[in-house]
Amino acid sequence: MTTVFLNCDRQTIADPAGSGADKPTTPAAITASGSSITVGALYGVRATCASSCGNLTIKVWRDEAKTDQIYSVILDMSASPFMASDILATPIPFFETPHVQINNSADPNAAIYLTFYVEKIATAY
Repeated sequence: MTTVFLNCDRQTIADPAGSGADKPTTPAAITASGSSITVGALYGVRATCASSCGNLTIKVWRDEAKTDQIYSVILDMSASPFMASDILATPIPFFETPHVQINNSADPNAAIYLTFYVEKIATAY
């Protein structure tokens, strides 16, 4: 069986206050071609920023209400080139739009860029 990955949008989460607050306050939908992804399997994430933002925590929730956290990772973004990835050994399937929040330990004015690795899965059931 061939694995087909979605062309996920690079998402910008600006001004993630390094003060301990998760940003954005209301989690952002993970999107592809400008539309929310409703069904898929999460394989991981790639993060970049222009300068050190310390440890970057990325949380993915099953929905906007944050009722179920399906993925969390801490990436070290303290050394140049200020990018890191996390790839899961076992992908996490989802059947409603996942939402993301981040928190960084340094540089409260950093803009963080995230690209998620998501496999397309059949929607007929």
